[in-house]
Amino acid sequence: MRHNGQLKTAGMFAEFGPVRSTEPQESIFDHVAGEELPDLGQVLDYLNAGYVLIDVMDIADDPFEPTRQIMNGSTVLTDGDWL
Repeated sequence: MRHNGQLKTAGMFAEFGPVRSTEPQESIFDHVAGEELPDLGQVLDYLNAGYVLIDVMDIADDPFEPTRQIMNGSTVLTDGDWL
């Protein structure tokens, strides 16, 4: 794992709670696709190869069904450049 300065963030959506970042948080709803990614297998391989930085169990509001709460296993992974 390498680290060349400040880590960049991806997937830190506003619906999952605030983060310490100077970048504005985007909404998860702006990233919901109508169809599956053509390179989904490669994307999943990349994401599954990350190193665990933070692993926490909690309860969160379901961003897709606000009347529900879900068990949320918040895990932040890194490849050394991205969180």
